[in-house]
Amino acid sequence: MNNKVKLINIVSIACRAGKVMSGEFVIEKALSSKNNIKLILLANDVADATNDKYEKMEKNPDIMQKFTDALQKGMDFVQSHTPEEIAEIIEPQFPETDLDTITAIIKRYFDQDTWKENLVFGQDGFELLQDILEDAGELKERTPYAELVNTEFAQNAS
Repeated sequence: MNNKVKLINIVSIACRAGKVMSGEFVIEKALSSKNNIKLILLANDVADATNDKYEKMEKNPDIMQKFTDALQKGMDFVQSHTPEEIAEIIEPQFPETDLDTITAIIKRYFDQDTWKENLVFGQDGFELLQDILEDAGELKERTPYAELVNTEFAQNAS
């Protein structure tokens, strides 16, 4: 399975699970709540209030590093535990789903090599994302990796 198919599968799963949000008001509400947001893609016409939040993050690199360290800790856990162990831990987050189903899904993720070992968003992944957006007619102009991606926090994650 190539990377493009893997990414499309992951996004599709996230959509079916109701984990994809769209629209300025929905995103603003999510940012101001204590939702567990993993990734936000912003348009260049994003609201001033949202931009202000990102500027605050830039001014607080210690908080960003702590957040990134916590994410890396979760990724390290996934790499060092079995699907069965992970399923038992996350089961309370999915009260409508039985443990066997959760375990089967996690085993599938392991078999597909879905989870990365680190948080670094590499240039290959960035180019793949742009390819997908371009193929969907959503990207009018490609952006150079170095202009948009900052891997400093991910590279320093412990």
